[in-house]
Amino acid sequence: MKAVFLTTVLFCSVSFAQVVDKVVAVVNSEIVLQSDLKNFEQKLSKNGMIDDLLLFGQKQDSLKNNRKAQMDYLINERLLDSEIKRLNLSVTIERVEQEIRDIAKRNGVSRNDLVAAIKAQGMNISDYQEFIKTRIERQSLIEGEISSKIRVSDEDVMAQY
Repeated sequence: MKAVFLTTVLFCSVSFAQVVDKVVAVVNSEIVLQSDLKNFEQKLSKNGMIDDLLLFGQKQDSLKNNRKAQMDYLINERLLDSEIKRLNLSVTIERVEQEIRDIAKRNGVSRNDLVAAIKAQGMNISDYQEFIKTRIERQSLIEGEISSKIRVSDEDVMAQY
């Protein structure tokens, strides 16, 4: 009796199994899921917050219908973020708020006006703060690990001049 019941339960649970998400790439210890790619496509279609540091000179529009470019973006994002974790780079909320105030000042608006504009675009301030935090961390990584290692000699300058 127990065997019949157990077999019935196992059969029912197996017959309703479905794939919820799929791993499309593994970057160091980070994964990129099919849902990440889908969310990124939606963000692109809504002209959401895309970090131009990861575009490497390309325009955001070049990602819209290019699945390979979208995957490259997400892979680059995971690479930078895993390196940020490895180096334990972090930004305080005070630094994020200072950057938001600086953005408002550069655009000639108050912080409240900037927040209102963010909300008018369908975003909430906590998502925007997280975006700014991540961007500052990535910028710090690039400046500290990459830009500091670039050396241009006087001969190189003269050759270009």
